[in-house]
Amino acid sequence: MTRSNPPSNPENKKSPPFKEADLDQITHQLFMAFDQKLETLRRKNDQIQTLQHERDLRSEGLENTLNQKIHDYHLQMKALESSLQYLSHKTELKLKEMDNSVDKAHRKTEAQLKDIHFQCREDVSALSRRIEVIEQLLL
Repeated sequence: MTRSNPPSNPENKKSPPFKEADLDQITHQLFMAFDQKLETLRRKNDQIQTLQHERDLRSEGLENTLNQKIHDYHLQMKALESSLQYLSHKTELKLKEMDNSVDKAHRKTEAQLKDIHFQCREDVSALSRRIEVIEQLLL
């Protein structure tokens, strides 16, 4: 079954569904709705940009803070390294001084032992001579 157009009736001319004034009003309403939506989107975009800007500022502030802390730690490390080198040098000097002191004490002790040994030999030699004299006297 095919569908055919209803017979045209000359008195029943098709009139446009909307009048020109109605079309102007509808167009105006559409433009107003689009303007409202556009304005809403602009506000949301501004809010997003503001939030992003705030985040960027916080991020930049945090980055600056971290960089400052890294710089401070770097300076502290250099100071500690310098102190460590100073203490290492002082310790090395103190150890050398102690070694010299020990060596000096060792030499002094050896000299005293030699003196005591020599004196003992002298004493033994003197006693030996006395014993010989006593032996001769007894014989």
